[in-house]
Amino acid sequence: MQEMQKTAAQKPKGPEYKKAMNLANGKTASGADAGNATGNENWLSAYRQKNREIFESRPVKKSKYTSITKLEEMLKGAQAKALQQVPELSGAKVAVMGFAQALEEMPRLLEEIFSREERAKDQFEAFVNANFATGFVVVLGKECEGKTVEAGLKLRQGVCAKGIFIFEKGVNATVFARVFGAEGALYSETVFVQDGASAGLVRMHSAQGKMITYQQCILGKDARFA
Repeated sequence: MQEMQKTAAQKPKGPEYKKAMNLANGKTASGADAGNATGNENWLSAYRQKNREIFESRPVKKSKYTSITKLEEMLKGAQAKALQQVPELSGAKVAVMGFAQALEEMPRLLEEIFSREERAKDQFEAFVNANFATGFVVVLGKECEGKTVEAGLKLRQGVCAKGIFIFEKGVNATVFARVFGAEGALYSETVFVQDGASAGLVRMHSAQGKMITYQQCILGKDARFA
């Protein structure tokens, strides 16, 4: 499995590729330390390393829903050049941004979310968490109170991406997500429901080929998720 991490497609040129590579190496889009603006411990690099160790552990955990051989083929096809667009949103005013931008604007909140994630379920979820080079963050605040937000997420071919949905304190909102996955897409999603919030997230999948998706939820005090 170690060899899979070294598999890479031809590097594309341009600023978006540089942002993705900085992110993959635990930095912000500009190349600064993403974990801490004051230069303390790089939490994102530590997060990646923790998941990398899970990915490299033995024996490989076989899911009753998947084929290990097919999943390993997908990991080999992951392409650092495949940049993930933010989802298309409608139904309420929602804050959405690319992952590199979010690291610059809300590093402390993202550090909290990543530190509270559960251990990856298997080596394949750990692979995505250790190697994602693109992604997005969606924040649902008071403007979404009592509303259903529709999200259209198109996972590109070969993408290795991380998505974060944040329901702010006290908000009561629902997300209906249509996820369209291309061949070989790798996607890990974390839903963070802050204190007192009531969140719903319904996903409808449509895949053009084999893909890997994971989801986990972190609940604050008196928070609910369905």
